[in-house]
Amino acid sequence: MTSVRFEYDPWRGGFCLRLGQFTRDRRTAAFGGLVSIYTDEDGRICAVESFWDHGGLPLRGIHQAENYPQGEHPIAEGEFRVGPLQVRQSAERLELWFSTGNELPRDHWERRKESGVTLWLSQHKAHAGWPVPGVGGRAASPFVAGIAVDFPHVGVSYPITALVLAVEDFK
Repeated sequence: MTSVRFEYDPWRGGFCLRLGQFTRDRRTAAFGGLVSIYTDEDGRICAVESFWDHGGLPLRGIHQAENYPQGEHPIAEGEFRVGPLQVRQSAERLELWFSTGNELPRDHWERRKESGVTLWLSQHKAHAGWPVPGVGGRAASPFVAGIAVDFPHVGVSYPITALVLAVEDFK
């Protein structure tokens, strides 16, 4: 059984997609410093994190919502959905979407790819949960509508059979 862990802060923003064991030794800043990508000794991605100091990028459909999906969930047939969170996978890619719709990605979302990670960003923005160092206040940041990693570049292998969702209070 191959599982991944997705931790997120629905109040302040921020997330950590854990794709295996990782340490904070091998970190690459990506997406203008809003995301950290951690790799193992072989250069494979083992975590993608947005911990923008005391908050992070907010997740579309989850940020400051009333219900937060959590717990361990089996992934059958390569797909899984709970509330606004969806997982889709193929032999090539693992995708997490933050939307209740089925037509994903949407044409108006901005697609950015860096260091083996793809983000889809919504046009809507939210203020960071805490004052942003160097900016002096609660800077606006776009909602993350989707995250994707290519299986050849990550520390886990296809298929992912379980997703552990953990609600965190990043401080």
